[in-house]
Amino acid sequence: MGSNRIAFVVFRCTLAIVIFIESLLAIFHALHSTTQSHLGSILPWFAGVEAIAALMLLFRPTVKVGGFILLLIFLVALIIHGPADQMALFVYAAGVILLMASNSPDKTTAKKSN
Repeated sequence: MGSNRIAFVVFRCTLAIVIFIESLLAIFHALHSTTQSHLGSILPWFAGVEAIAALMLLFRPTVKVGGFILLLIFLVALIIHGPADQMALFVYAAGVILLMASNSPDKTTAKKSN
């Protein structure tokens, strides 16, 4: 395994784990918040779906589906909160797009199977 491949695997795992942990923190915060709002009942569901989608980034067959779900959730968060409070979402989205774009079969693998 080349150093580029190792770096990419580390990036994939780091991105997925960070998004997963942030999602769990959002669930915990929403469930234990003292503020009364409709977001308190909706946020745990969105964050739960986000956590599952983040784990989907770890498995090649589910990267595109999980990535698409995450991008939709990030978009909703940006619309609700505004970009000033959610700058990290732009970095997460860029990483998700990179994973989705690089999930196509390797050209070297395709040549070997022919």
